[in-house]
Amino acid sequence: MVPIKAKNLVLGGDFGCFSFQEIKIMTTGGDGGMISTNNKKYVKDLKTLSYHGWDQDPLERHKKSLNKNKLKHWNYSITALGFKYNMTDLMAIIGMVQLKKLKYFNRRRSEIIKNYIKSLKDCKFLKPAFPYSFNNSSYWMFTLRCKKRDELIEYLKSKNIATTVYIKPLPLHPLYKKYKFKINNSLKIWKELVTIPTYPNMNKKQLNHVIKHVKIFDQKFANDQISS
Repeated sequence: MVPIKAKNLVLGGDFGCFSFQEIKIMTTGGDGGMISTNNKKYVKDLKTLSYHGWDQDPLERHKKSLNKNKLKHWNYSITALGFKYNMTDLMAIIGMVQLKKLKYFNRRRSEIIKNYIKSLKDCKFLKPAFPYSFNNSSYWMFTLRCKKRDELIEYLKSKNIATTVYIKPLPLHPLYKKYKFKINNSLKIWKELVTIPTYPNMNKKQLNHVIKHVKIFDQKFANDQISS
């Protein structure tokens, strides 16, 4: 969602937002998202904002046109400044199927991350970036912290292991460059963060391949430290 204002609508703790982008826990066909609320008075405004600001969606207009009032099914009004945020039917169908697999997705990612944590606990020069806790939690990525992050990325790439860096301080982006806040810790730590694979269909051989080469890199780093 973007920062918006609308009649009777206040964005805050009343809402939950979910991303269905292709690499998240579940997807709706490559991209998409969902906003949820347990307060019915916000639902109409959310639907209006998500579809051009229309006062009611086509299905509702069609239903009303069937009653005795004989309302025109094609007639609509724009009552607010809206956006094109509605999900297609195809994306919704994919999402419904993915939702049935959600427990499996969460369980597999948890198993993979737990395996990483256990297998890499003796590494001296890299460690989990966060204190992962699995009580009532689910994770869609596993991030390591390593002072030789860029070297680790290049090494794993040479072994056909994909990695990425998701977290980058906002002032490093051109759009936010003018906001030069004192974020020394963020500017330091982000250079050490790298995410390694956790996709649910990752098999044992693939997982062990990643673990093996992360440990090899850590040992190489240790040897470099000793020789220097």
